[in-house]
Amino acid sequence: MTFDVNSVFNSTRTVMDADSTMEAMLGSSERHLHDGESFLCPVVSLTFYKNDDFKRLTGRDQPYSILPKEKLEQLQDSIRSSGLLEALTVREDPNEDGKYQILAGRNRYLAISSGNLMDEIPCVYRECPTEDDARKILIETNEARREKVSDLERAFSVAFRMDSIKELNKDKQLGAPSDEIVGREFGISPTSVHNCVQITKLIPDFQDMLEKGNIGIITGAHIGSMPTGLQEAFWGAIDENKKLTDKTVKKVSEAAKKTDSGLLSVLEVEELLSRPADLDKPKKVKIPDEYRELVPNNEEMEDFFVDNWIKNAIRFYAETLAKRNRVDDEDPIPEGQIAFGEK
Repeated sequence: MTFDVNSVFNSTRTVMDADSTMEAMLGSSERHLHDGESFLCPVVSLTFYKNDDFKRLTGRDQPYSILPKEKLEQLQDSIRSSGLLEALTVREDPNEDGKYQILAGRNRYLAISSGNLMDEIPCVYRECPTEDDARKILIETNEARREKVSDLERAFSVAFRMDSIKELNKDKQLGAPSDEIVGREFGISPTSVHNCVQITKLIPDFQDMLEKGNIGIITGAHIGSMPTGLQEAFWGAIDENKKLTDKTVKKVSEAAKKTDSGLLSVLEVEELLSRPADLDKPKKVKIPDEYRELVPNNEEMEDFFVDNWIKNAIRFYAETLAKRNRVDDEDPIPEGQIAFGEK
């Protein structure tokens, strides 16, 4: 994503001048904060950022994950020994007066609050007139500060931004398709934007596989395009500790499309995946030379085409035979024979 990382870091430094420190101690929550201003916020006045629309679409409040327990403990030890190196980024909580939502710094907040390390936490206030402003700042600060953003977090952040841009760009007021705009911001193609959106539709088990590296981005996107029921059956039929190829995903997807419901059971997926690879390859049928003039001008035809052609030929033979038997009642043709060339 194209961000000015230095400006983001500079805006979150915890160094405060004497006047700001004194104002914070006297109760900064009672005065108007300016965009980019540093202040000390009581721990009890901080809340997590949540977005109901995004949660409805993806099941997550926001794109970025909370660190596992052991990582949080390491962060806690670091803050205890070295202090808080970067302030939290917050906005006014639109739902609770006197509260501030954390746009960046949830893990730092959790480390501090769970260890009772501070009563007040250094924060940087950001004005967010619209929800889109809050989303953009949340993405910018997290992308700039985090050492590593996982593929799954990146997918959710792209989808998070895409959902926002689509609302603002319903009639292309922004001058370009939404996927192009988001792609430019993150430095990826419009196709990659759509892949990220599909990944957010993965069931949690497949999300874990993506995090472990057992499925790739494109494979994950193809699985994400499957109905939830098919994903669950697919998951139940595989070994989640082994890498899953896109070829296998396509096999399951294509098989499901041939059913009336578009779904497969766990047993059906298991049977499909255990089938020898040769059975999935189109078979070729060699037409004997003496019958070459009777078939289409192809030396070899795939089995489904040959089957169809033979069925039509047999049906035509049977219909012609029945018609001949009805016409010549006095001298019916023996069953199973046809006298070609006769009247």
